[in-house]
Amino acid sequence: MIWPPASAESTGDFPPPSPLQGDPAEAAAWADHLRSVGGHLLDYTWQVQFALRTLSGLSGRAVERIGRGLDSDLLPGAALVSGSVGEAERAVRVFAEAAEGWGRRGRGILLRADGRLRTIGATASRVCAMADAIGVTGPSTWREAPQARLPAPGAGSWGSEGMGGAMAARWEAAWALAAVAWQRALDGLAADAAEWRRLQEVRAEAERRVLSALAVTSLGRLLGAAETAAAGAAPFLAFALTGTHHGRGPASRRAAPAGLNAVLGPGALSAAGRAQAWRQLGLGAADVATLPVRQMVAIARATALPAWAREAASLELLHLAISSPAAVHGELGFVGSGIGVAELRADALRVHEAWRAAHDEARLLKGRPPVQLVGLGNHDGALTAAIVFGDLDRATRVGVNVSGMNSGASSIGSDAGGGAALFRAAQAHPGASGVATVTWIGYRAPDATEVNGMARAEAGGRELAAFLDGLRASRGPGEPPIERLSVFAHSYGSTTAAVALQHSGSRVDAFVTYGSAGFPTGVAPGALHADRVFATHAPGDQTAGFGRLGSHPIDPRRLEGVTVLSAEGGDGFLRVSSHDMHTEGVAPSPLNWGGKTGYLTQGTRSAAAMGGILLDGVPR
Repeated sequence: MIWPPASAESTGDFPPPSPLQGDPAEAAAWADHLRSVGGHLLDYTWQVQFALRTLSGLSGRAVERIGRGLDSDLLPGAALVSGSVGEAERAVRVFAEAAEGWGRRGRGILLRADGRLRTIGATASRVCAMADAIGVTGPSTWREAPQARLPAPGAGSWGSEGMGGAMAARWEAAWALAAVAWQRALDGLAADAAEWRRLQEVRAEAERRVLSALAVTSLGRLLGAAETAAAGAAPFLAFALTGTHHGRGPASRRAAPAGLNAVLGPGALSAAGRAQAWRQLGLGAADVATLPVRQMVAIARATALPAWAREAASLELLHLAISSPAAVHGELGFVGSGIGVAELRADALRVHEAWRAAHDEARLLKGRPPVQLVGLGNHDGALTAAIVFGDLDRATRVGVNVSGMNSGASSIGSDAGGGAALFRAAQAHPGASGVATVTWIGYRAPDATEVNGMARAEAGGRELAAFLDGLRASRGPGEPPIERLSVFAHSYGSTTAAVALQHSGSRVDAFVTYGSAGFPTGVAPGALHADRVFATHAPGDQTAGFGRLGSHPIDPRRLEGVTVLSAEGGDGFLRVSSHDMHTEGVAPSPLNWGGKTGYLTQGTRSAAAMGGILLDGVPR
């Protein structure tokens, strides 16, 4: 007989909690510590404010410089940490209070389980003694109760010779009672183990919530961005919280090499000439990331340069916009108009989170494509960016996905999901290779008050045209040419793309509109510099039509030569039931009846068609 352990925790049925799920007193101590840190930060803030008041009565350039540093860097840094510490303390305090309740429940479960193990041990002793007396083999494990019926005594045993009728009945009753008690204890132990596992799941979910709460504080988001900073976490956080690191600020960068300004500045260079001149400089990604901010801004926006260079500049600028937004705000062109310093940091954090989420998404895509960030900059006072799935320098099939109303840096994560969906749709077809999709947020998109006008489309169309022209111009000798270049445009993005394709210097192979907000009067497919034009509009999309009530009233499906694609369901396809690009949801609304399935949702006919167009021009 293998006897039960003395403690339920030794059975293996009650695994210990994870580190955060341990002693609730420890969680409470952490909350108390965070409150103490908050108090010290308050004292620190008072001291900085006292220093500022003292300096205000003095004069001199050095004094003014110190005062600006205190006011623009140290105070905001202290406020950021203080606010984050307060949020963290509240989250940990809630966790600690809940952990106290879990502790009581857990102790109760273990006490009951220990009692059941003692019951099993006692009944097992009686059963084994009776088995020895009647000459039979006793149980071999405590985890299985014996049958309730007394075994037949072994030959030659005391039980076979001396057990009469009345005695046999008493032995049978005693054996049955012990077996039943044993089985009941085992059943109760299994129920205790199941309750323990449920409790651990509740505790684990609470742990995930508290970690998520810490991650979305201002300091938590800075720490997340610091993980990808080229300079490392320490200088990144030092810039973010103090404006300097070892006496050096973000403006202390190496000088631009000779000839760079001639490549980047306005002049007579064509797109192809600019790309050729850039190659002659011989710079690498590490060189780009250490250039002065002004030159990096120009590189990030220079559409004819290779994507790797634009990515190196964009990523460094993104981290600077998070760690030191005041230092790059003016260089990005936001002085006097557009978003402020705090908004710049907030939008940059959103772009960074979308970029990291895209990396996570790419690991789930066929071929695990690289992810690139290009085009970080400013258009009409809005932060711009483009997230790429695939290698934009070597892909032979490139799709540029243009977003519409209310799109921007703050919502780029959702739009990048559309880029991933388009990549997935292309890769689902046989023979897919060399694919890259671009989520292009390169212009200030209209809000609801501007969506019926053409101003945003005219301004954004010029930016998009330059981006498209630069894609082919950026390819150098020995690099594969772009065999197919397609533009996919959602909602007001189709209005913007229609303008761009009239001004583009090179043709695209396909232009696809979905949920179009309309073309301006007078636009014909032949003027769009596109070999083929496709359009789709789902009957469940009750929003796009409102966009055509103003100065771009032409539904592209009505134009001669445009191939209309279906967004209907049937034959194994989902029915597009909303205006959304790729939202997957279930909640209907007056404008999205029947739930919310977007045009690029996996399993829709429209997504499959666009994937085929991107791949070889043939809608599937």
